[in-house]
Amino acid sequence: MPRSAGPRVAADPGRASYASDAQAPHLAYDYAPSTFDERGTTVPFTTPELAFSRVRRDTRTNHLEVLVTGFSGGRSIYVFPWDGLSSVLRLTLHDRALQAEISLADAITPRRMRLAAHRVARTGLAGTEAAAAAAAALDRLAREEKTNQEAMLRRVIRLTGMLDRTTDDLMRRVRGKVGETLITQVAEVFGRLIGQTPEQCATRFLELSDALAPLGFPDEDDTGYLRRTLRQLGDLKNSISSANIGATGHLASETAAVTARMAARMIAEIDRELQALPAFFAGWEINIVRLRQNLDRLAWLLDGWLDVCELWRTAMSDRQNIDHRRIAEIMRVIPLIPKGECETTVRVTMDNLAGIRHRIVQQLQDWRTGEVDYEMVGRIETIKARTAAL
Repeated sequence: MPRSAGPRVAADPGRASYASDAQAPHLAYDYAPSTFDERGTTVPFTTPELAFSRVRRDTRTNHLEVLVTGFSGGRSIYVFPWDGLSSVLRLTLHDRALQAEISLADAITPRRMRLAAHRVARTGLAGTEAAAAAAAALDRLAREEKTNQEAMLRRVIRLTGMLDRTTDDLMRRVRGKVGETLITQVAEVFGRLIGQTPEQCATRFLELSDALAPLGFPDEDDTGYLRRTLRQLGDLKNSISSANIGATGHLASETAAVTARMAARMIAEIDRELQALPAFFAGWEINIVRLRQNLDRLAWLLDGWLDVCELWRTAMSDRQNIDHRRIAEIMRVIPLIPKGECETTVRVTMDNLAGIRHRIVQQLQDWRTGEVDYEMVGRIETIKARTAAL
């Protein structure tokens, strides 16, 4: 039997099956994801009903699906089949292009999604501001790659302990343009120290630099976006706390604080491991896989928080007249830490937030009319442009 293109509703903390035409799906007010895969990755759609939705893969069917919170003012999480979105909603041109790019690049992880979103936004389909921000973001990624290479090579040179004329010359040159010749020279010095071939070292330098691109090194001026996101999250927590908007704000602040503490610990562990580069290279096959897994988990943890930061700034633009509709929107899309990914002491906070979030009802627009709320599209595009620049 072919699968219906209509939505289903997540009916329990586990996976719910697609409802047939004769079945009336029941609402789930206590839904919370168990893993990052189940929570999905934030998709920067500009269609109002899909704003801040998430995409994930259904492990049973291997099909992509979209999770939409508060669809048409509802209090549950609706799950749409990926290929059926355009038959249910009138997507913006940008979102049609983004949907195609995500399918082509299999961009269902935060890092892949970020690149796919930048590539599509750069075309101008989400407006000139978003296009300029995306182009700047892609240029920044290229600069960060070079910055990581330079930072790592400086660390490798210091580790040789051979501050002779040759090494000192390398240190001066690494502050300039990093080329293949320089990488080869550093690899020869480092290879002798750790007992690996220069070719191995050179290849692994580049692989490690690529893996670290989202994070960067801690003492560099232009670090990766994950460190920048953590800083933004800390600022958000302080701003919500100082706003004094009641129990809802307190819970949002606590959720941001819990996420920030987890992220800070994960980053500290990665930094400590990379302080011992000879040991890292000695166990390369195991260590590089673990590093990539830790970076992916960190990206999953912080996914969606930049959007929350921008929504909060918009809501608090006038401190004398706080826009409580925006507060409600924030509470609906604030990223919950999956129960299977956090400590027991954190789960109470996540459960409380889930309970409050599902008691918030806000009608965004009547999706049945098919009318596009252009004011909301523009606002979403502005938010996406600002998050791309961070």
